[in-house]
Amino acid sequence: YTEKADAYSRIVFSTQQACTLSKYYGIKINLNYGCGFNKTNFGNTPESSKGFDYKFVHGKYMAKNAQKALSLNRIKIIGYPKHDKFFTNKKTADEVKNKLKITTDKPILVYFPTWDDDSSIKLFGYEIAKLKEFFYIVTKAHHCTFRLQEKRDDLDMLYKISDKVLEGNSEFSDAVLIADVALIDGKSGASCEVPYLKPELPIVYLSPRDNLKEYFRPDIFKFGELINQPEQLRNSVLDVYKNDRFIKIRKKQIEYYLGKRDGKSTQRAIKELDKILK
Repeated sequence: YTEKADAYSRIVFSTQQACTLSKYYGIKINLNYGCGFNKTNFGNTPESSKGFDYKFVHGKYMAKNAQKALSLNRIKIIGYPKHDKFFTNKKTADEVKNKLKITTDKPILVYFPTWDDDSSIKLFGYEIAKLKEFFYIVTKAHHCTFRLQEKRDDLDMLYKISDKVLEGNSEFSDAVLIADVALIDGKSGASCEVPYLKPELPIVYLSPRDNLKEYFRPDIFKFGELINQPEQLRNSVLDVYKNDRFIKIRKKQIEYYLGKRDGKSTQRAIKELDKILK
């Protein structure tokens, strides 16, 4: 990081629109960060690609969408560098439990809520708490829920309904590793990131939206149960935990969305940068 901008940098990156790099003269590259299943997800819109010289994407799913604004030879599939360490230096669930001081005989349910208007915290909170009868509940809170004063009520709710709350800057992969079943807000990046790390993990997706088929891409319905009614929660979670009917398609398709699960994503990105600079 630097406090001064170098307008003549050879390469500049952004995860936002190209206009954020307007003062730079170098090669402009858009970076994807995660993949969302909601139809309005920025990373899958032409606006996230227009004005860039290249776009680095996780998998073929995003590469296909990027072709609306860039030619195929300017779209580079690299995978998910953030999680290279997860695949190359893998921890065990017991190691993480010891680090987090979790001692329980119950299976662990990990809850991944988002923070904005699509958060499930208020709608599903009390029903999630009832699942303590069957599960030890760990919540991986969004960093905005911790940072923003206006989200204080949501944070208080998370502490009430959980056996343990992991802070916003805690390791995402740790939360996934210890999970026996996951609750994930459908709009969040975790909707695809969790199965990328652990395809065999049973998932129930949550949303406060009324018309789920109108708001979400059809893909999400292949990866897990998606519900918007709190009274459905108990049966949905117990059903997928006992008999996960979505597991085969998650295992088969997850690389299509977020790329290879081999821990070599950073290496691929560097190789592509070398080619661009030559």
